[in-house]
Amino acid sequence: GSQEGVSMINVYSSPQCGKCAVLKHKLRTAGIEFNEIDVTKDISAMATLEVEGLTTLPVVEIESEFMTGEIDFLVMITREYIAGAIC
Repeated sequence: GSQEGVSMINVYSSPQCGKCAVLKHKLRTAGIEFNEIDVTKDISAMATLEVEGLTTLPVVEIESEFMTGEIDFLVMITREYIAGAIC
């Protein structure tokens, strides 16, 4: 069952990642709630990304689906998911 108030969106990032900061800022500006996962502190998260073949940050995970790419693309996908999830 889904828990109230728990975001289904995870953003994998690291403190050194400038693109990650931009993505998180844009998501917050859009009013989108997400769980921030620092891969430098979370070894299992880093391992998960490696298994998925993802070597560049940031990575957005929505309901166990991993996406990477241009920041604006990730923001758009996330916004579309939120819009669909709310309706």
